[in-house]
Amino acid sequence: MASATLERPVATSKQDTPESANGARQQSGWKRPVGKLNGPRTQLEWHDGLIEQSSKLRAPDLRNHIASSVTDLVGWTPTVMLNKVTAGLPGRVAVKMECLNPFSSVKDRTALALIEDLERQGKLIPGGENQPLEMTSGNTGIGLAWVAAAKGYKLTCTMPSAYSDERKALLLALGTDLHLTDKLDGPAGMLARASELEEENPHLMMTRQFEAAANVRVHYQQTGPEIWSQSQGRVDFLVATAGTGGTITGAGTFLKEQKPGVEVVAVEPLEGAYWTTGCGGPHPVQGVSPGLDVPTLDRSLFDEVLTAPSAEAMQMCHRLAREEGMFVGPSSGLAIHGAIQLASRPENEGKLVVVIAPSFGERYLSSPPWAQFMEEARKLPTKLLTEEEKPKAMAVMQQFIDKTKPLPPLENIDVNAAAAVASNVADTSPLKSGE
Repeated sequence: MASATLERPVATSKQDTPESANGARQQSGWKRPVGKLNGPRTQLEWHDGLIEQSSKLRAPDLRNHIASSVTDLVGWTPTVMLNKVTAGLPGRVAVKMECLNPFSSVKDRTALALIEDLERQGKLIPGGENQPLEMTSGNTGIGLAWVAAAKGYKLTCTMPSAYSDERKALLLALGTDLHLTDKLDGPAGMLARASELEEENPHLMMTRQFEAAANVRVHYQQTGPEIWSQSQGRVDFLVATAGTGGTITGAGTFLKEQKPGVEVVAVEPLEGAYWTTGCGGPHPVQGVSPGLDVPTLDRSLFDEVLTAPSAEAMQMCHRLAREEGMFVGPSSGLAIHGAIQLASRPENEGKLVVVIAPSFGERYLSSPPWAQFMEEARKLPTKLLTEEEKPKAMAVMQQFIDKTKPLPPLENIDVNAAAAVASNVADTSPLKSGE
């Protein structure tokens, strides 16, 4: 499917967003005034008018084939409706499960695009001396680490020490040369250390996730078209948080080209509400920018910015796990909290809100919102059998073994019936025709 042409002039005006006299954060967020922009357009040359669809826009039936590499599994993540947490709301919410990429993050797309872009430029060559380098809050680094491993590179990255132990362990397990920086130094500390490493070793090639056109382009060529296809063109809102901004910029641009009425809504934590107050700062939602304007983020696309306290984002993660069976990270909880705000409005009756869930919850077991359950798990009591109970327990076990039936021989399995099931997959989409 070819994309429409987009003229993208560069604006030089300052951000047009409200800020209270005392700089206090406002939970109400920000909505685009008629005819005005939320901040400057990006000057990054990622969109050159009519872009050919990427060869990496993989067919949705890849599950019926054997992939040649784990990199072929990136993309075409499922989109699923929320049910219990949205019961009774006027609008509907569908979650784009980016946490179901190979290494459980939307950044798998970004990482593969960044590495392949450097390969196209000849800066990285499998088996060559040059190796990738990046500063990361975790998920991009993990994506780059596994892509590098699959392609025969060794990643070097810098990361704040405050991020979860699971992220650090994954990076080390994938062979990464990991350099931690002080959490109080924020992005500046990561960048400074990465710059030092780049100067020390001329064979380290910075992937530059915050300024690389490939970061935005991959979501224009993949994530946006996937949402359009999976929603059958019925998407009315795209909701996402932003780290580098590549996802919301690329996917948002594509969807607005297909359907100009689509509204792009960003969500940020109240404690670091940079876009709505101009007063960004530290917050506990990992993976969400503490307040940066970077080339890969185009805030002129935003129709609205919503805010929510970080505690409510964490509570939403808990609700999703126990009511929907979704185990997601804190930025997903924040984004879905915002999507539910939109779906709650009477004027959005029957409208479809598609929200990005960037990462899987297992990556955050040692940090909010899941650390409390790790502590509970450590304190669970253990039942020990007494000497009097052991003979009875062994007898029960023997009865279980005696009753276990062997598997039927293969010749008794109806292979034709199994093949018929595989070739006749029913359409179970909740988006019925005419809706």
